[in-house]
Formats: sequence, structure tokens, C-alpha cells
Amino acid sequence: MDELLDPDASLAYLRDWQERIDRNAANARDAADRIAAVRATARDSNDLTEVTVDSTGALLDIRFTDRIHRVPPDAVARAVLTASAAARQTAAEQSRAIVTETLGPDSPAARAITAQIDARAAAPPVPASGLAAPSAAGSSAAAPFAGPSAAGPSAAGPLPASDRGRGEGGRG
Repeated sequence: MDELLDPDASLAYLRDWQERIDRNAANARDAADRIAAVRATARDSNDLTEVTVDSTGALLDIRFTDRIHRVPPDAVARAVLTASAAARQTAAEQSRAIVTETLGPDSPAARAITAQIDARAAAPPVPASGLAAPSAAGSSAAAPFAGPSAAGPSAAGPLPASDRGRGEGGRG
């Protein structure tokens, strides 16, 4: 007799199916909770800034070192973008690991979620509504921030010659 036609076998099949659904839902909730708790911090290579982001790449904290006073504002801006990109990448790596660990590497849901994480990590940062980048004249009526320059987020560039070598055997 076919198992699906046997009432007891059908009931056992439905119970197993419900348990798998419940287990998958619990795993998904666990992954969501763990991902929501992800925080990643990164510094730029010139040690001008430290940026902390959440799992979505949203900026949570930014700290500047005293070194920002010795470099032009555009170098500080590039440093922020560089550190932000690094922190976003780290947050994405942590989130992918959580999804893979919780849902399994072969799970279609895990593949879909990690694809979204990868897409979000690759996208330029989006500032909160109403934020504007400073204009060349320092006016607060500048156009909204449009993300990294064409040079890309890793184009922080070297420090001015007057600041090179400090703390690494140089004077000062």
C-alpha cells in the first residue's frame, strides 16, 4: 500500500515536515538575531579615522585621530570612505559566515541571503536622509553625498611628506 494513502504514514510524514519547517524557522530567526548584532570596525591605512558599521553597512560610529589636523580635508574624506569600505566588507564576511553556519552551505535560502549580503557590501554607502557633503566653499547647502569618487574607496593616498615617518623611527 502506498504510504501517502496510509493515514498513519501520512500523519508521520506531515509531522516530520512540520518539524523541519519549525527547525528551519528557528534557524532563520537565530541567524537574523546574530546578524543584527554584527558590528565591524576598521581603520584607514594612514591612521586618520576608525569607522564602525552594523551588518547592513550603516555607519554607527566614527572616530578621528589628531593626525587629521595635518592632512587636507579631501584626504580625511578618502580615509573615512576607505575605513568604511573595509568595515562594510568585514561585516559582510561575518554575516555570510553566520548564514552559512546557521542555514547550511547548500541551503537555497542561505545562497539567496548571502547574495543579498554581497550585493549590499558592494554598493556604495548611502548616508542618512538629509546629509550633504560639504561644498568646496564649506557651505552646508551642498548637493547630497553621492558615494566614493571615481578613484574608489581605496584611494586614500599617502600622507603629506611632512607627516611621513612619524612614529616609525622618524622625528616628532
